[in-house]
Amino acid sequence: MRYPKMDRMIQQLYERTVEGSIPWKETEQEDVYQVAFPNASIRVRKKQGQQDDPWGQTERTWLGLYNAEGKLMDEVLIDDLPLYKLYDYARRTAMGAEDTINEILGSLDNGIPEKQGFGGKVTPD
Repeated sequence: MRYPKMDRMIQQLYERTVEGSIPWKETEQEDVYQVAFPNASIRVRKKQGQQDDPWGQTERTWLGLYNAEGKLMDEVLIDDLPLYKLYDYARRTAMGAEDTINEILGSLDNGIPEKQGFGGKVTPD
């Protein structure tokens, strides 16, 4: 059963993440991202669904709510758009993609930057 407060929390997390005010971080697990609050933390990840899923969904988005001691308190495993979008933005934020895109857009707005190779090293023409 879905709880309205959980849906509201997911929506607000998404909105704040898009605004850039949620500091998502990578975890020790690949493709799992976390944000910490004073007495809790939230993790999101992709999770494989059942092969015999009646709707043909083989990938779902998972959100886990942890207490201050790191114990899982609640979780949702769903395939709806708000949680998928939250995962996508959390991943982009944790990986630094948003900052990199903003930096590139700033450079493009100010003219073509000096030619650089992989890792920001200047390369000869």
